[in-house]
Amino acid sequence: MSDLCPFCNWQTQDILEETRNFCLITDLYPLIEGHSLIIPKTHRRCIGEIPPEEQAEFLALWIYAKSQLEQIYGWVSNWENGGIRQAIKHAHLHLLPIGTQKTMELPAKMWQSGRIVRLDGWSALFEWHKTNGFYQLFQAGGDEPLHILRPSATWTKKKMDEADWVRVRQMGMWNFIKARIIRKNGLQMRQKFKTKWQLESCKGEEQNRASR
Repeated sequence: MSDLCPFCNWQTQDILEETRNFCLITDLYPLIEGHSLIIPKTHRRCIGEIPPEEQAEFLALWIYAKSQLEQIYGWVSNWENGGIRQAIKHAHLHLLPIGTQKTMELPAKMWQSGRIVRLDGWSALFEWHKTNGFYQLFQAGGDEPLHILRPSATWTKKKMDEADWVRVRQMGMWNFIKARIIRKNGLQMRQKFKTKWQLESCKGEEQNRASR
């Protein structure tokens, strides 16, 4: 744990849901309304480092968060810079509610490069990390499979690489450009999102009480 790591100090974050070992929080600078993060309370560099005894808890929170976001916004995409190009070097999975269904159609040359690996579920990610180390993770949304992108030795901040193009495919080019322009003004989006989240959570609690 680091006193300088904001996610190690998870109590200071804008928490939507909390379990024993994880939190669902709002992204401080959301790309779009509803942009949220799942973080472990213990300092880990990537989701792949979650120990076996905590994996079911993580998956349960992810399924719940994804379901809630789908009820509010529609299609939810996911990504993680798993130890690579992280602004905050503490594991955080991005949940990005893009609204409409998008099938991930990546250029053939990206597949031919051998850097993209399709995974058979989250258990495959944990196994892959043990053998291969850091990665970039993405999922188009819905029941689409998880994919990882192997790190590139030639990446620089001055050029877009495959990870950026994946984000463009997830969000659409205009949303990708617009998000980078307005991202620093995300307070209003966060407030709208929290209101909608609270309403959806109350609705779920009422349905649970009615079904008892």
